[in-house]
Amino acid sequence: MRKANLALAAGMFLFAGPASAAEVGEITWRGLMPGDRVLNMSDPKAGIDEMVKYGYNVMYRFETTKDFCVSSNWPRVRGIYQYARTKGVRVLIVAPTAIWHRNNLPKSVSYSDWPCVKHSKGWTDHLYCWGDDRQTEAAANRCADHLIGESAEDAIVMIHPVDTGGLKDPELWSKRCAKCRARWKDDERWKATVNQLNIWNRVLKRRCPKAIVGSCIYPYKLQHLVSEHDANWQQNFYDFWRHVDEGVKDDSFFFGSWNYSDAVASSGEVRKLVKRRPLQIHDLYPVVCGVFSTHGRRAALTMDKQPGNIFCSYMDCPSMSWETYIFQAAYLKRQTLPGSVAYDGMVYYDPTADHDGPSECRPVLAMVCRKFWGEKIAGDMEDFCWSGVMPRYIENPGEMVRQWNRARKYTQYDPTGGAGNDISRTSSAEIVDDTAFMRDQAKKAEVAAAAIDRALAKLGLGPKSTANEWAARMPKVVQRDCLRMRARDCRYWLAAAHAQVGLRTFDDQFRAGDPAAAATLAAAERQFEDDYAVAEVWGAPRRNDWKLPRETLAREFAKARRSLDISAQPDAARAAAMKLCKWALPADPQPLVDYPVKGATTVTWEGEVVVDRQIDLVSRKLRVLPGTKVLFKGEGRINLQKGALTAWGATFEADSALTNAFRVSIDGGTMHLNGCTFRNIRTQRSANWSRGMMHAGVKDESRVENCLFENCSPIVLMLSRRATFANNRVVGGDGGVFVSSSHQMCVTGNRFENIRGRAVDLQGGDGVIVADNVFIACEEGVGGYEGVGGWKPGVGNCILGNAFFGLANPVRFNKNPFLSGVIAGNWFDGCAAINVLDDAKRPHRAYNNVFVK
Repeated sequence: MRKANLALAAGMFLFAGPASAAEVGEITWRGLMPGDRVLNMSDPKAGIDEMVKYGYNVMYRFETTKDFCVSSNWPRVRGIYQYARTKGVRVLIVAPTAIWHRNNLPKSVSYSDWPCVKHSKGWTDHLYCWGDDRQTEAAANRCADHLIGESAEDAIVMIHPVDTGGLKDPELWSKRCAKCRARWKDDERWKATVNQLNIWNRVLKRRCPKAIVGSCIYPYKLQHLVSEHDANWQQNFYDFWRHVDEGVKDDSFFFGSWNYSDAVASSGEVRKLVKRRPLQIHDLYPVVCGVFSTHGRRAALTMDKQPGNIFCSYMDCPSMSWETYIFQAAYLKRQTLPGSVAYDGMVYYDPTADHDGPSECRPVLAMVCRKFWGEKIAGDMEDFCWSGVMPRYIENPGEMVRQWNRARKYTQYDPTGGAGNDISRTSSAEIVDDTAFMRDQAKKAEVAAAAIDRALAKLGLGPKSTANEWAARMPKVVQRDCLRMRARDCRYWLAAAHAQVGLRTFDDQFRAGDPAAAATLAAAERQFEDDYAVAEVWGAPRRNDWKLPRETLAREFAKARRSLDISAQPDAARAAAMKLCKWALPADPQPLVDYPVKGATTVTWEGEVVVDRQIDLVSRKLRVLPGTKVLFKGEGRINLQKGALTAWGATFEADSALTNAFRVSIDGGTMHLNGCTFRNIRTQRSANWSRGMMHAGVKDESRVENCLFENCSPIVLMLSRRATFANNRVVGGDGGVFVSSSHQMCVTGNRFENIRGRAVDLQGGDGVIVADNVFIACEEGVGGYEGVGGWKPGVGNCILGNAFFGLANPVRFNKNPFLSGVIAGNWFDGCAAINVLDDAKRPHRAYNNVFVK
């Protein structure tokens, strides 16, 4: 019998009945991470039925302490959980050990003045304390209220400790309060954990007797068993796990960890630490960027036969990839399936190998498609899955490649927000994001779209088909929802991939000075319009499924056209500079439109405002009205989280310089400044990134326009997309604008003069346009260096149509800097030459520049 037929037979046998415990060990509970996706399906009960059909019996959800309160959503969720219970499915809820969340603090508790450990990852904002048993018990009771309210009294509850600190300072134990220190010594964290877990376990078992309770024991990476044994390892990991195992007397209380390698599992070391209780293992957070992935073949863990063991998948796939979930369930069930491989501790999810390989896995995918889709369209859906198209890469290539390469360097990297560590470095080569890579994805998107078209043709369905026609031809609701979603979304994947290829091809030609660049751009723009005309017939994709709007690509085409126009007119740079030399603050700056911030309330400042301490504003829109004078004194600073700063016609001043801190910090919000004046707002620095006057880790389009900065440290724009720094004047001070990990930003129409540092720092920006600015007698104009922590200037930055007067370093990059950047159409008057050193041997392009001595 041929190998493919053997695989097919194995697959058929797989779905015919249960595997033996001797083959797969005891994995009592198999969890599917996207529990919320099942809940939000048009028919959640049908989704539960599909889970059960393929061996999943756990819906894995993540809660925060802000969720542990009365909810209007309880009645709906209650009905779904009650149905799940009839199918033998439980919900797994991750419950943080935090006492409070920032959003549900009582009036008597201040987040900023909390004496014990607090942790913010943007979506947590938790307050912790081991030493307050009364509040710990109250937190556990709120969790129990939540379980009862949702009719999830039989849930699997994984108690989650403080998720930070690593091996050196796990759970930030060194920052605990005086009450905790009085109860436990520095080397007795395990005693505090045992006390905390026993309280939670007692409360939950008393109020929800059918619940299964356990905890991920931090540090929760069993891979640490094969790490380098430094001074902290024995106390903070090995002894900690062993002591907690001995201290929690309830043998049914499970311990959780990330996936661990076959070498760790087979060595028996795990059971030296955890002698008797069940283990909960989950995969390494694969954020799957493709429509199908075979990484689940590594999920066949060497689990022991301890009853009650749990495996949960944290993976999240585009368009709810049921084929990937079913495929993983198959390999959890039978380790003997073709392609099955034990995880070796290295890269767990590999985008270069896991979407259309290894070839041994394709017969199993064929069986999965027959089982899920039926014979009629199974072959087409198999072709769709095996196409290798990666929508998340097409949608946001820069972010995906950064995640991939971080995971290839640090095998324990957590793309959902963890910092990762270097206990095990891989030998996998770095993935290079270039035009050829995107062109390959465009071809695969064409294959995927063609496969969907064939399936739709066999079913007699199209973009104009009614809901009744869809229901008649695809009676199974899960399959119907899935195919409708793909039929719509694949058109957008294809349109975006074609646009990205066109833009990159133009970019390559433009940087090389190829005269064909203009024709390439025109052809790409025509295809862009044609592709979107086809896509939009199917309707707009849901925001959660596709986050690359047409408008963003249209702006990229406009920027490309502008780059082409500016680079051809170097003399225009000097003319524009002369206009900028007459710069003045607007006499009457226009009022700014408030940003819509969900759940935020507005705080308005006017008159004279003195900031002499740290002011925490969470989910607030701070509006500073015209004529307002804000004075920062001493250590005074503003910390704005998940909100918006809007100011126009206001003045901001400071009486002194801060040390390694920002006067204004914006985290996860946005900012709009117009016609404001900033004076003497400076910071003293020890690290490059911390020297700014304002740190804006913003996520939405922010704008700083028509402002005056006198003797200030730079504004740091971090994690920004499509931000604008325009028509400002920056005089003196340490710098102008620092672009850190920001994308598609414009620095345009500004006047920088007598800057003691770098006027425009592109230390970590991708696709930034620096155009139509004037630089007068600055220490440096535009530049970037590889700095502390590996910060590097990014990819595809353009320096176009600027005028530089009397600069010793007008444009200066070194140590793997500019990465194929363009320096074109600029006017250099009395300046030194451009200084660009490229360690990566990817040349910058400098042309059509004018140097005047």
